[in-house]
Amino acid sequence: MRRAATYLIVTVMLTGVPSAAWAQADAEAAFDAGKAAYAKGDFEKAREQFEMASKTDVRNPEVFLWLGRSYHQLGQVNDAVAAWTKTLALAPNEPYAKKMLDALRGQLARIDTKIRLIEAVLGEELYSTARTQCRVLLAEKALTDAQRAKVLTLQAAALVEMNRAAEAVAVLQEIAVRHGAHADPAQTTLLLGLAKMGARATPPTEGLALLRKVLADHAGTPQAARAEYELIAWRIGEWLDDAAAADLKKWLAANPNHPQARTARRRLMGAYLGLTGRLPRPKEDDGLADLDNQAIALAVDLLSRAMRAPDARALAKQIRSHLTSRYIRPGSYAAAIAGIEALLRAPLARADRLDALLALASWRTELALRQLTRQAARGKLPGGPTPKVLADAVAGYEAIGREFPAGGAWAQSAMLARRVNDLAKTIPWPVRVTAPKAAQSWALEIALRVVKADADAAAVTQAAKTVTAIVNELAKFTRPAGRPLALAVHTQLLAALSPDHSAWNGAMLKQLDLLDANAKGVFSDNVQAGRGADNAK
Repeated sequence: MRRAATYLIVTVMLTGVPSAAWAQADAEAAFDAGKAAYAKGDFEKAREQFEMASKTDVRNPEVFLWLGRSYHQLGQVNDAVAAWTKTLALAPNEPYAKKMLDALRGQLARIDTKIRLIEAVLGEELYSTARTQCRVLLAEKALTDAQRAKVLTLQAAALVEMNRAAEAVAVLQEIAVRHGAHADPAQTTLLLGLAKMGARATPPTEGLALLRKVLADHAGTPQAARAEYELIAWRIGEWLDDAAAADLKKWLAANPNHPQARTARRRLMGAYLGLTGRLPRPKEDDGLADLDNQAIALAVDLLSRAMRAPDARALAKQIRSHLTSRYIRPGSYAAAIAGIEALLRAPLARADRLDALLALASWRTELALRQLTRQAARGKLPGGPTPKVLADAVAGYEAIGREFPAGGAWAQSAMLARRVNDLAKTIPWPVRVTAPKAAQSWALEIALRVVKADADAAAVTQAAKTVTAIVNELAKFTRPAGRPLALAVHTQLLAALSPDHSAWNGAMLKQLDLLDANAKGVFSDNVQAGRGADNAK
Protein backbone atom coordinates (compact mmCIF):
# COMPACT_ATOMS: atom_id res chain seq x y z
CA MET A 1 0.00 0.00 0.00
CA ARG A 2 2.79 2.36 0.95
CA ARG A 3 4.58 1.48 -2.29
CA ALA A 4 1.45 2.40 -4.31
CA ALA A 5 1.12 5.78 -2.59
CA THR A 6 4.74 6.54 -3.15
CA TYR A 7 4.33 5.60 -6.81
CA LEU A 8 1.35 7.95 -7.17
CA ILE A 9 3.21 10.87 -5.62
CA VAL A 10 6.20 10.31 -7.84
CA THR A 11 3.92 10.11 -10.87
CA VAL A 12 2.27 13.43 -10.04
CA MET A 13 5.63 15.05 -9.44
CA LEU A 14 7.01 13.71 -12.68
CA THR A 15 3.96 14.69 -14.83
CA GLY A 16 2.34 17.77 -13.16
CA VAL A 17 5.25 20.05 -12.49
CA PRO A 18 6.70 19.87 -15.95
CA SER A 19 3.17 20.42 -17.38
CA ALA A 20 2.83 23.78 -15.57
CA ALA A 21 6.30 24.73 -16.65
CA TRP A 22 5.46 23.80 -20.22
CA ALA A 23 2.22 25.87 -20.11
CA GLN A 24 4.14 28.85 -18.81
CA ALA A 25 6.65 28.44 -21.56
CA ASP A 26 3.85 28.30 -24.14
CA ALA A 27 2.34 31.50 -22.69
CA GLU A 28 5.68 33.28 -22.90
CA ALA A 29 6.14 32.11 -26.48
CA ALA A 30 2.63 33.28 -27.42
CA PHE A 31 3.28 36.62 -25.72
CA ASP A 32 6.54 37.11 -27.64
CA ALA A 33 4.85 36.07 -30.89
CA GLY A 34 2.06 38.52 -30.20
CA LYS A 35 4.46 41.41 -29.68
CA ALA A 36 6.27 40.51 -32.87
CA ALA A 37 3.01 40.44 -34.85
CA TYR A 38 1.92 43.74 -33.29
CA ALA A 39 5.19 45.35 -34.34
CA LYS A 40 4.55 44.24 -37.94
CA GLY A 41 0.99 45.67 -37.84
CA ASP A 42 -0.65 42.24 -37.97
CA PHE A 43 -3.09 43.05 -35.17
CA GLU A 44 -5.38 40.06 -35.75
CA LYS A 45 -2.50 37.61 -35.25
CA ALA A 46 -1.30 39.64 -32.28
CA ARG A 47 -4.75 39.42 -30.72
CA GLU A 48 -4.85 35.66 -31.19
CA GLN A 49 -1.42 35.20 -29.56
CA PHE A 50 -2.20 37.50 -26.62
CA GLU A 51 -5.54 35.72 -26.08
CA MET A 52 -3.66 32.39 -25.94
CA ALA A 53 -1.17 33.81 -23.44
CA SER A 54 -3.96 35.26 -21.26
CA LYS A 55 -5.59 31.86 -20.82
CA THR A 56 -2.53 30.54 -19.04
CA ASP A 57 -0.64 33.52 -17.72
CA VAL A 58 -3.68 34.93 -15.92
CA ARG A 59 -1.73 36.95 -13.37
CA ASN A 60 0.55 38.82 -15.76
CA PRO A 61 -0.58 42.47 -16.29
CA GLU A 62 1.69 42.79 -19.34
CA VAL A 63 -0.31 40.15 -21.19
CA PHE A 64 -3.59 42.00 -20.67
CA LEU A 65 -1.96 45.33 -21.43
CA TRP A 66 -0.89 44.14 -24.89
CA LEU A 67 -4.14 42.28 -25.42
CA GLY A 68 -5.97 45.54 -24.85
CA ARG A 69 -3.70 47.29 -27.34
CA SER A 70 -4.45 44.73 -30.05
CA TYR A 71 -8.19 44.95 -29.37
CA HIS A 72 -8.03 48.73 -29.62
CA GLN A 73 -6.25 48.59 -32.98
CA LEU A 74 -8.97 46.29 -34.30
CA GLY A 75 -11.76 48.56 -33.08
CA GLN A 76 -12.99 46.12 -30.42
CA VAL A 77 -13.57 48.81 -27.86
CA ASN A 78 -15.53 46.74 -25.37
CA ASP A 79 -12.82 44.08 -25.30
CA ALA A 80 -10.06 46.69 -24.99
CA VAL A 81 -11.78 48.23 -21.98
CA ALA A 82 -12.14 44.79 -20.37
CA ALA A 83 -8.46 43.90 -20.98
CA TRP A 84 -7.14 47.20 -19.59
CA THR A 85 -9.47 46.97 -16.62
CA LYS A 86 -7.90 43.56 -15.89
CA THR A 87 -4.47 45.15 -16.29
CA LEU A 88 -5.19 47.74 -13.61
CA ALA A 89 -6.65 45.09 -11.34
CA LEU A 90 -3.30 43.29 -11.48
CA ALA A 91 -1.13 46.43 -11.57
CA PRO A 92 -3.06 49.48 -10.28
CA ASN A 93 -0.26 51.90 -11.18
CA GLU A 94 0.23 50.80 -14.77
CA PRO A 95 0.26 54.20 -16.54
CA TYR A 96 -0.58 53.27 -20.14
CA ALA A 97 -3.66 51.22 -19.27
CA LYS A 98 -4.89 53.97 -16.95
CA LYS A 99 -4.37 56.66 -19.59
CA MET A 100 -6.08 54.62 -22.31
CA LEU A 101 -9.03 53.73 -20.12
CA ASP A 102 -9.55 57.38 -19.21
CA ALA A 103 -9.31 58.37 -22.86
CA LEU A 104 -11.64 55.62 -24.04
CA ARG A 105 -14.26 56.43 -21.44
CA GLY A 106 -14.07 60.08 -22.49
CA GLN A 107 -14.42 59.08 -26.13
CA LEU A 108 -17.39 56.88 -25.35
CA ALA A 109 -19.08 59.75 -23.52
CA ARG A 110 -18.35 62.04 -26.47
CA ILE A 111 -19.79 59.48 -28.86
CA ASP A 112 -22.91 59.17 -26.72
CA THR A 113 -23.29 62.94 -27.00
CA LYS A 114 -22.92 62.77 -30.77
CA ILE A 115 -25.51 60.03 -30.94
CA ARG A 116 -27.97 62.19 -29.02
CA LEU A 117 -27.27 65.06 -31.43
CA ILE A 118 -28.00 62.81 -34.41
CA GLU A 119 -31.27 61.80 -32.75
CA ALA A 120 -32.15 65.49 -32.38
CA VAL A 121 -31.28 66.16 -36.03
CA LEU A 122 -33.56 63.29 -37.07
CA GLY A 123 -36.29 64.77 -34.90
CA GLU A 124 -35.97 68.00 -36.88
CA GLU A 125 -36.41 65.98 -40.09
CA LEU A 126 -32.92 66.89 -41.34
CA TYR A 127 -32.42 63.42 -42.71
CA SER A 128 -29.55 64.05 -45.09
CA THR A 129 -27.56 65.76 -42.34
CA ALA A 130 -28.26 62.90 -39.94
CA ARG A 131 -27.13 60.35 -42.50
CA THR A 132 -23.87 62.23 -43.08
CA GLN A 133 -23.19 62.51 -39.36
CA CYS A 134 -23.80 58.76 -38.96
CA ARG A 135 -21.28 57.95 -41.67
CA VAL A 136 -18.67 60.18 -40.02
CA LEU A 137 -19.26 58.61 -36.62
CA LEU A 138 -19.14 55.06 -37.97
CA ALA A 139 -15.63 55.76 -39.33
CA GLU A 140 -14.34 56.13 -35.76
CA LYS A 141 -12.76 53.10 -34.12
CA ALA A 142 -13.71 54.04 -30.56
CA LEU A 143 -17.31 52.77 -30.75
CA THR A 144 -18.63 50.03 -28.56
CA ASP A 145 -20.71 47.33 -30.20
CA ALA A 146 -23.82 48.85 -28.65
CA GLN A 147 -22.90 52.32 -29.93
CA ARG A 148 -22.20 51.01 -33.41
CA ALA A 149 -25.55 49.23 -33.47
CA LYS A 150 -27.26 52.45 -32.36
CA VAL A 151 -25.56 54.60 -35.02
CA LEU A 152 -26.34 52.08 -37.75
CA THR A 153 -29.97 52.06 -36.63
CA LEU A 154 -30.07 55.86 -36.84
CA GLN A 155 -28.50 55.68 -40.29
CA ALA A 156 -31.18 53.24 -41.38
CA ALA A 157 -33.86 55.55 -39.99
CA ALA A 158 -32.48 58.47 -41.99
CA LEU A 159 -32.37 56.38 -45.16
CA VAL A 160 -35.97 55.26 -44.64
CA GLU A 161 -37.15 58.85 -44.31
CA MET A 162 -35.13 59.80 -47.41
CA ASN A 163 -36.99 57.05 -49.37
CA ARG A 164 -33.74 55.15 -49.97
CA ALA A 165 -35.30 51.81 -49.16
CA ALA A 166 -32.65 49.50 -50.66
CA GLU A 167 -29.83 51.20 -48.76
CA ALA A 168 -31.85 51.08 -45.54
CA VAL A 169 -32.46 47.34 -45.96
CA ALA A 170 -28.73 46.76 -46.49
CA VAL A 171 -27.87 48.63 -43.27
CA LEU A 172 -30.52 46.72 -41.34
CA GLN A 173 -29.14 43.42 -42.63
CA GLU A 174 -25.68 44.45 -41.43
CA ILE A 175 -27.15 45.17 -38.00
CA ALA A 176 -28.83 41.76 -37.89
CA VAL A 177 -25.69 39.88 -38.90
CA ARG A 178 -23.06 41.75 -36.88
CA HIS A 179 -24.84 43.57 -34.07
CA GLY A 180 -28.10 41.72 -33.49
CA ALA A 181 -27.39 41.23 -29.78
CA HIS A 182 -27.03 44.98 -29.26
CA ALA A 183 -29.85 46.25 -31.50
CA ASP A 184 -33.39 47.17 -30.49
CA PRO A 185 -35.62 44.55 -32.18
CA ALA A 186 -38.69 46.80 -32.06
CA GLN A 187 -36.85 49.60 -33.84
CA THR A 188 -35.09 47.46 -36.44
CA THR A 189 -38.27 45.53 -37.28
CA LEU A 190 -40.16 48.82 -37.61
CA LEU A 191 -37.51 50.28 -39.90
CA LEU A 192 -37.39 47.14 -42.01
CA GLY A 193 -41.16 47.27 -42.36
CA LEU A 194 -41.02 50.93 -43.41
CA ALA A 195 -38.21 50.20 -45.85
CA LYS A 196 -40.20 47.34 -47.39
CA MET A 197 -43.21 49.64 -47.65
CA GLY A 198 -41.09 52.20 -49.46
CA ALA A 199 -39.51 49.76 -51.91
CA ARG A 200 -41.30 50.38 -55.20
CA ALA A 201 -40.10 47.11 -56.73
CA THR A 202 -42.02 44.98 -54.24
CA PRO A 203 -45.66 44.98 -53.06
CA PRO A 204 -46.24 46.36 -49.56
CA THR A 205 -47.45 43.01 -48.19
CA GLU A 206 -44.20 42.15 -46.40
CA GLY A 207 -43.85 45.66 -45.01
CA LEU A 208 -47.42 45.66 -43.70
CA ALA A 209 -46.82 42.28 -42.03
CA LEU A 210 -43.70 43.61 -40.30
CA LEU A 211 -45.57 46.69 -39.04
CA ARG A 212 -48.33 44.47 -37.67
CA LYS A 213 -45.68 42.33 -35.98
CA VAL A 214 -44.25 45.40 -34.22
CA LEU A 215 -47.74 46.37 -33.13
CA ALA A 216 -48.37 42.89 -31.71
CA ASP A 217 -44.96 42.10 -30.19
CA HIS A 218 -44.07 45.51 -28.76
CA ALA A 219 -47.38 46.98 -27.64
CA GLY A 220 -47.13 50.17 -25.63
CA THR A 221 -43.80 51.24 -27.13
CA PRO A 222 -43.16 54.29 -29.33
CA GLN A 223 -42.29 51.86 -32.13
CA ALA A 224 -45.72 50.20 -31.86
CA ALA A 225 -47.35 53.63 -31.99
CA ARG A 226 -45.35 54.48 -35.11
CA ALA A 227 -46.34 51.17 -36.70
CA GLU A 228 -50.01 51.87 -35.95
CA TYR A 229 -49.70 55.34 -37.48
CA GLU A 230 -48.05 53.99 -40.63
CA LEU A 231 -50.79 51.39 -41.06
CA ILE A 232 -53.45 54.11 -40.79
CA ALA A 233 -51.53 56.39 -43.14
CA TRP A 234 -51.29 53.58 -45.68
CA ARG A 235 -55.05 53.11 -45.50
CA ILE A 236 -55.59 56.82 -46.08
CA GLY A 237 -53.29 56.72 -49.09
CA GLU A 238 -55.09 53.70 -50.53
CA TRP A 239 -58.73 54.58 -49.85
CA LEU A 240 -59.45 57.82 -48.02
CA ASP A 241 -62.70 57.66 -46.08
CA ASP A 242 -64.24 59.02 -42.91
CA ALA A 243 -63.28 55.90 -40.93
CA ALA A 244 -59.57 56.21 -41.75
CA ALA A 245 -59.57 59.90 -40.84
CA ALA A 246 -61.37 59.08 -37.58
CA ASP A 247 -58.75 56.44 -36.75
CA LEU A 248 -55.95 58.94 -37.35
CA LYS A 249 -57.70 61.51 -35.17
CA LYS A 250 -58.01 58.86 -32.44
CA TRP A 251 -54.31 58.00 -32.80
CA LEU A 252 -53.37 61.65 -32.36
CA ALA A 253 -55.48 61.92 -29.23
CA ALA A 254 -53.65 58.90 -27.79
CA ASN A 255 -50.17 60.00 -28.94
CA PRO A 256 -50.11 63.82 -28.88
CA ASN A 257 -46.38 63.99 -28.12
CA HIS A 258 -45.16 61.14 -30.30
CA PRO A 259 -42.28 62.11 -32.64
CA GLN A 260 -44.62 61.30 -35.53
CA ALA A 261 -47.45 63.48 -34.19
CA ARG A 262 -46.50 66.49 -36.31
CA THR A 263 -46.52 64.42 -39.48
CA ALA A 264 -49.80 62.84 -38.38
CA ARG A 265 -51.40 66.26 -37.87
CA ARG A 266 -50.30 67.32 -41.35
CA ARG A 267 -51.65 64.11 -42.86
CA LEU A 268 -54.95 64.44 -41.00
CA MET A 269 -55.24 68.01 -42.23
CA GLY A 270 -54.71 66.79 -45.78
CA ALA A 271 -57.27 64.02 -45.24
CA TYR A 272 -59.89 66.54 -44.12
CA LEU A 273 -59.20 68.74 -47.14
CA GLY A 274 -59.45 65.70 -49.40
CA LEU A 275 -62.76 64.62 -47.87
CA THR A 276 -64.12 68.15 -48.28
CA GLY A 277 -63.28 67.96 -51.97
CA ARG A 278 -65.73 65.06 -52.31
CA LEU A 279 -68.63 67.10 -50.95
CA PRO A 280 -71.10 68.80 -53.33
CA ARG A 281 -69.99 72.09 -54.85
CA PRO A 282 -70.67 74.84 -52.27
CA LYS A 283 -73.30 77.48 -52.97
CA GLU A 284 -72.63 81.19 -52.67
CA ASP A 285 -74.25 81.50 -49.27
CA ASP A 286 -72.82 78.29 -47.79
CA GLY A 287 -70.55 78.55 -44.79
CA LEU A 288 -67.17 76.92 -44.31
CA ALA A 289 -67.49 73.11 -44.24
CA ASP A 290 -66.94 71.50 -40.84
CA LEU A 291 -64.12 69.35 -42.27
CA ASP A 292 -62.37 72.50 -43.46
CA ASN A 293 -62.83 74.07 -40.05
CA GLN A 294 -61.06 71.05 -38.55
CA ALA A 295 -58.33 71.16 -41.21
CA ILE A 296 -57.61 74.84 -40.59
CA ALA A 297 -57.60 74.26 -36.83
CA LEU A 298 -54.92 71.61 -37.38
CA ALA A 299 -52.98 74.02 -39.60
CA VAL A 300 -53.10 76.72 -36.91
CA ASP A 301 -51.93 74.17 -34.34
CA LEU A 302 -49.02 73.11 -36.56
CA LEU A 303 -48.03 76.70 -37.29
CA SER A 304 -48.11 77.46 -33.57
CA ARG A 305 -45.41 74.84 -33.05
CA ALA A 306 -41.81 75.01 -34.18
CA MET A 307 -41.73 74.43 -37.93
CA ARG A 308 -39.09 74.94 -40.57
CA ALA A 309 -39.83 78.05 -42.63
CA PRO A 310 -40.28 76.20 -45.97
CA ASP A 311 -42.70 73.74 -44.36
CA ALA A 312 -44.71 76.53 -42.71
CA ARG A 313 -44.90 78.44 -45.98
CA ALA A 314 -46.03 75.34 -47.89
CA LEU A 315 -48.71 74.63 -45.30
CA ALA A 316 -50.11 78.18 -45.36
CA LYS A 317 -50.09 78.12 -49.16
CA GLN A 318 -51.94 74.79 -49.16
CA ILE A 319 -54.76 76.27 -47.08
CA ARG A 320 -55.02 79.39 -49.27
CA SER A 321 -55.03 77.29 -52.43
CA HIS A 322 -57.75 75.03 -51.05
CA LEU A 323 -59.94 77.98 -50.07
CA THR A 324 -59.48 79.46 -53.55
CA SER A 325 -60.35 76.30 -55.46
CA ARG A 326 -63.08 75.12 -53.12
CA TYR A 327 -64.90 78.37 -52.38
CA ILE A 328 -63.69 81.35 -54.42
CA ARG A 329 -64.17 79.78 -57.84
CA PRO A 330 -67.84 78.92 -57.24
CA GLY A 331 -68.33 82.34 -55.62
CA SER A 332 -68.67 81.26 -51.98
CA TYR A 333 -66.71 84.28 -50.73
CA ALA A 334 -68.10 84.39 -47.20
CA ALA A 335 -66.87 80.83 -46.50
CA ALA A 336 -63.41 81.58 -47.91
CA ILE A 337 -63.20 84.77 -45.85
CA ALA A 338 -64.06 82.82 -42.68
CA GLY A 339 -61.34 80.30 -43.52
CA ILE A 340 -58.59 82.85 -44.16
CA GLU A 341 -59.56 84.78 -41.01
CA ALA A 342 -59.11 81.53 -39.05
CA LEU A 343 -55.69 80.96 -40.64
CA LEU A 344 -54.62 84.49 -39.68
CA ARG A 345 -54.96 83.52 -36.01
CA ALA A 346 -51.80 81.46 -36.43
CA PRO A 347 -48.34 83.02 -35.91
CA LEU A 348 -47.57 83.23 -39.62
CA ALA A 349 -44.24 84.34 -41.03
CA ARG A 350 -44.35 87.87 -42.43
CA ALA A 351 -44.51 86.79 -46.06
CA ASP A 352 -47.28 84.29 -45.32
CA ARG A 353 -49.19 86.83 -43.25
CA LEU A 354 -48.99 89.37 -46.07
CA ASP A 355 -50.27 86.80 -48.58
CA ALA A 356 -53.15 85.88 -46.27
CA LEU A 357 -54.08 89.52 -45.61
CA LEU A 358 -54.01 90.34 -49.33
CA ALA A 359 -56.21 87.32 -50.02
CA LEU A 360 -58.63 88.42 -47.30
CA ALA A 361 -58.88 91.98 -48.59
CA SER A 362 -59.22 90.78 -52.19
CA TRP A 363 -62.00 88.33 -51.32
CA ARG A 364 -63.80 90.98 -49.28
CA THR A 365 -63.54 93.27 -52.32
CA GLU A 366 -65.09 90.70 -54.64
CA LEU A 367 -67.84 89.94 -52.14
CA ALA A 368 -68.65 93.65 -51.73
CA LEU A 369 -68.68 94.40 -55.47
CA ARG A 370 -70.80 91.34 -56.19
CA GLN A 371 -73.42 92.36 -53.63
CA LEU A 372 -73.41 96.03 -54.66
CA THR A 373 -73.60 95.18 -58.36
CA ARG A 374 -76.65 93.01 -57.79
CA GLN A 375 -78.29 95.68 -55.69
CA ALA A 376 -77.62 98.25 -58.41
CA ALA A 377 -79.13 95.97 -61.06
CA ARG A 378 -82.31 95.77 -58.98
CA GLY A 379 -82.30 99.52 -58.40
CA LYS A 380 -81.82 99.01 -54.68
CA LEU A 381 -78.30 100.29 -54.18
CA PRO A 382 -78.24 102.04 -50.79
CA GLY A 383 -77.32 105.68 -50.38
CA GLY A 384 -75.52 107.29 -47.48
CA PRO A 385 -72.17 106.25 -46.01
CA THR A 386 -69.98 103.46 -47.37
CA PRO A 387 -71.73 100.07 -46.83
CA LYS A 388 -70.09 97.84 -44.24
CA VAL A 389 -69.25 95.09 -46.72
CA LEU A 390 -67.25 97.62 -48.76
CA ALA A 391 -65.80 99.36 -45.70
CA ASP A 392 -64.42 95.98 -44.53
CA ALA A 393 -62.48 95.60 -47.77
CA VAL A 394 -61.12 99.14 -47.50
CA ALA A 395 -60.12 98.61 -43.89
CA GLY A 396 -58.30 95.43 -44.89
CA TYR A 397 -56.16 97.23 -47.44
CA GLU A 398 -55.41 100.07 -45.05
CA ALA A 399 -54.34 97.61 -42.34
CA ILE A 400 -51.97 95.98 -44.81
CA GLY A 401 -50.63 99.39 -45.79
CA ARG A 402 -49.78 100.18 -42.18
CA GLU A 403 -48.19 96.79 -41.43
CA PHE A 404 -46.57 96.25 -44.83
CA PRO A 405 -45.95 99.66 -46.44
CA ALA A 406 -44.36 98.05 -49.49
CA GLY A 407 -46.91 95.24 -49.74
CA GLY A 408 -48.90 96.70 -52.64
CA ALA A 409 -52.09 97.28 -50.64
CA TRP A 410 -52.35 100.97 -51.57
CA ALA A 411 -52.35 100.07 -55.27
CA GLN A 412 -55.11 97.53 -54.61
CA SER A 413 -57.09 100.15 -52.72
CA ALA A 414 -56.72 102.60 -55.63
CA MET A 415 -57.95 99.88 -57.98
CA LEU A 416 -60.94 99.33 -55.71
CA ALA A 417 -61.82 103.03 -55.93
CA ARG A 418 -61.77 102.81 -59.73
CA ARG A 419 -63.99 99.70 -59.73
CA VAL A 420 -66.50 101.33 -57.39
CA ASN A 421 -66.61 104.35 -59.72
CA ASP A 422 -67.19 101.96 -62.65
CA LEU A 423 -70.17 100.63 -60.71
CA ALA A 424 -71.43 104.17 -60.29
CA LYS A 425 -71.46 104.58 -64.08
CA THR A 426 -74.16 101.91 -64.34
CA ILE A 427 -76.53 103.97 -62.16
CA PRO A 428 -78.58 106.71 -63.84
CA TRP A 429 -78.52 110.29 -62.63
CA PRO A 430 -81.59 111.78 -60.96
CA VAL A 431 -83.53 114.49 -62.75
CA ARG A 432 -82.12 117.16 -60.45
CA VAL A 433 -78.45 116.69 -59.54
CA THR A 434 -77.39 118.17 -56.21
CA ALA A 435 -74.71 115.70 -55.11
CA PRO A 436 -72.48 112.94 -56.52
CA LYS A 437 -74.00 109.49 -56.84
CA ALA A 438 -73.68 107.36 -53.68
CA ALA A 439 -71.20 105.00 -55.35
CA GLN A 440 -69.18 108.02 -56.52
CA SER A 441 -69.00 109.26 -52.95
CA TRP A 442 -67.72 105.84 -51.81
CA ALA A 443 -65.13 105.81 -54.60
CA LEU A 444 -64.05 109.35 -53.66
CA GLU A 445 -63.65 108.36 -50.02
CA ILE A 446 -61.47 105.40 -50.94
CA ALA A 447 -59.38 107.29 -53.49
CA LEU A 448 -58.80 110.34 -51.28
CA ARG A 449 -57.52 108.06 -48.47
CA VAL A 450 -54.91 106.70 -50.86
CA VAL A 451 -53.92 110.21 -51.89
CA LYS A 452 -53.64 111.41 -48.29
CA ALA A 453 -51.56 108.41 -47.25
CA ASP A 454 -49.01 109.29 -49.96
CA ALA A 455 -47.28 105.94 -49.38
CA ASP A 456 -47.17 104.70 -52.98
CA ALA A 457 -46.60 107.22 -55.77
CA ALA A 458 -48.12 105.00 -58.45
CA ALA A 459 -51.17 104.29 -56.29
CA VAL A 460 -51.62 108.02 -55.66
CA THR A 461 -51.52 108.65 -59.40
CA GLN A 462 -54.17 105.97 -59.99
CA ALA A 463 -56.39 107.32 -57.20
CA ALA A 464 -56.04 110.89 -58.49
CA LYS A 465 -57.16 109.70 -61.93
CA THR A 466 -60.30 108.21 -60.40
CA VAL A 467 -61.09 111.46 -58.60
CA THR A 468 -60.45 113.41 -61.82
CA ALA A 469 -62.79 111.09 -63.75
CA ILE A 470 -65.55 111.83 -61.24
CA VAL A 471 -64.79 115.57 -61.43
CA ASN A 472 -65.00 115.50 -65.22
CA GLU A 473 -68.40 113.83 -65.08
CA LEU A 474 -69.68 116.32 -62.51
CA ALA A 475 -68.36 119.21 -64.59
CA LYS A 476 -70.88 118.36 -67.29
CA PHE A 477 -73.66 119.76 -65.14
CA THR A 478 -74.12 123.47 -65.88
CA ARG A 479 -77.25 124.15 -63.88
CA PRO A 480 -76.71 126.21 -60.73
CA ALA A 481 -77.51 123.29 -58.43
CA GLY A 482 -74.91 121.00 -59.99
CA ARG A 483 -72.23 123.38 -61.21
CA PRO A 484 -70.22 123.71 -57.92
CA LEU A 485 -69.99 119.92 -57.40
CA ALA A 486 -66.97 119.40 -59.66
CA LEU A 487 -65.08 122.26 -58.05
CA ALA A 488 -65.90 121.04 -54.53
CA VAL A 489 -64.68 117.50 -55.27
CA HIS A 490 -61.50 118.69 -56.99
CA THR A 491 -60.74 121.03 -54.14
CA GLN A 492 -60.64 117.96 -51.84
CA LEU A 493 -58.17 116.31 -54.21
CA LEU A 494 -55.92 119.34 -54.29
CA ALA A 495 -55.96 119.56 -50.50
CA ALA A 496 -55.04 115.87 -50.14
CA LEU A 497 -52.36 115.82 -52.84
CA SER A 498 -48.76 116.48 -51.81
CA PRO A 499 -47.13 119.41 -53.66
CA ASP A 500 -44.15 117.11 -54.19
CA HIS A 501 -46.17 114.60 -56.18
CA SER A 502 -45.85 114.68 -59.96
CA ALA A 503 -49.63 115.08 -60.34
CA TRP A 504 -49.78 118.25 -58.28
CA ASN A 505 -49.03 120.75 -61.10
CA GLY A 506 -51.68 119.26 -63.35
CA ALA A 507 -54.17 119.25 -60.47
CA MET A 508 -53.47 122.95 -59.81
CA LEU A 509 -54.09 123.84 -63.45
CA LYS A 510 -57.29 121.80 -63.36
CA GLN A 511 -58.37 123.68 -60.25
CA LEU A 512 -57.82 127.01 -62.02
CA ASP A 513 -59.91 125.85 -64.99
CA LEU A 514 -62.71 124.79 -62.66
CA LEU A 515 -62.59 128.07 -60.78
CA ASP A 516 -62.74 129.96 -64.06
CA ALA A 517 -65.63 127.89 -65.36
CA ASN A 518 -67.50 128.26 -62.11
CA ALA A 519 -66.95 132.02 -62.09
CA LYS A 520 -68.20 132.32 -65.67
CA GLY A 521 -71.27 130.27 -64.81
CA VAL A 522 -72.11 132.47 -61.86
CA PHE A 523 -71.56 135.61 -64.00
CA SER A 524 -73.91 134.22 -66.66
CA ASP A 525 -76.54 133.33 -64.08
CA ASN A 526 -76.42 136.84 -62.66
CA VAL A 527 -76.81 138.41 -66.11
CA GLN A 528 -79.80 136.22 -66.93
CA ALA A 529 -81.37 136.94 -63.55
CA GLY A 530 -80.82 140.70 -63.87
CA ARG A 531 -78.30 140.78 -61.04
CA GLY A 532 -75.63 142.78 -62.82
CA ALA A 533 -74.75 144.58 -59.61
CA ASP A 534 -73.69 141.25 -58.12
CA ASN A 535 -71.28 140.75 -60.99
CA ALA A 536 -69.85 144.23 -60.39
CA LYS A 537 -69.13 143.24 -56.81
